[in-house]
Amino acid sequence: MVAGPARSQDARRSLDLTIGGVGISIGDSRQARGLRVNVRDSRLDRVAGVNATIWSPFEGGHGDITGLALGLPVTGGRRIDGLQIGAFGAEVLDDLRGVAVNGLGIGA
Repeated sequence: MVAGPARSQDARRSLDLTIGGVGISIGDSRQARGLRVNVRDSRLDRVAGVNATIWSPFEGGHGDITGLALGLPVTGGRRIDGLQIGAFGAEVLDDLRGVAVNGLGIGA
């Protein structure tokens, strides 16, 4: 039996439905313009649009979000420019510029 080619550890972990780089990204994509939906970020670089997550990012998974950071129940990012909404809360590592609305609180 012959082994197939080794898969990169940085394999694609998202379904991207885009035209010209703009659209919907479902999963742990590195970048998105439009709507990005993911359970928990582990390698986010940047989002321009809406980033909707279920839980705060893994260590090192925080990225830059311009637009809306939506957490059901929590979310997080490295830098958030715009509106951040979390049913429970959020964490921001570097900078939050805009408005944050959370049920319990925010760590920034």
